[in-house]
Amino acid sequence: MLLTADRKTWVLRDEAEFKEAENACWVANFESAKIKCEIAEDGKKCRMSYEDGAAIDVYLFSDADVKFKTVSCYDFLLKDTQPKVEGEYDRSAYSRLLVRINGMKKFNLSIVVEPVGDAAQYALPTAEW
Repeated sequence: MLLTADRKTWVLRDEAEFKEAENACWVANFESAKIKCEIAEDGKKCRMSYEDGAAIDVYLFSDADVKFKTVSCYDFLLKDTQPKVEGEYDRSAYSRLLVRINGMKKFNLSIVVEPVGDAAQYALPTAEW
């Protein structure tokens, strides 16, 4: 993880290599009742706008053919995960910003979060930070 641009830009970089092809997910939960999530047509950028007018841009950079999508917090990612359990916190007001990586043995993924602007310069391998 990297904080840059006077701590206004946050970069999460994942570089994963598995022994055999695996599925993986990157997930960010958000309160969908208060935050509007608009994903660009190419699936590589998301604008999250808050009730008070503030907004952040979330960018996806990867060598895998992956895109952002939103799903319910009840869209469980693991097999055999039970739906809501009695006494569990109600997640119905929340959604997930999701990136699914399917059948990959090796992949690189950068998620860049910033108030507004061009984040492409930050999608670097961690060795170059």
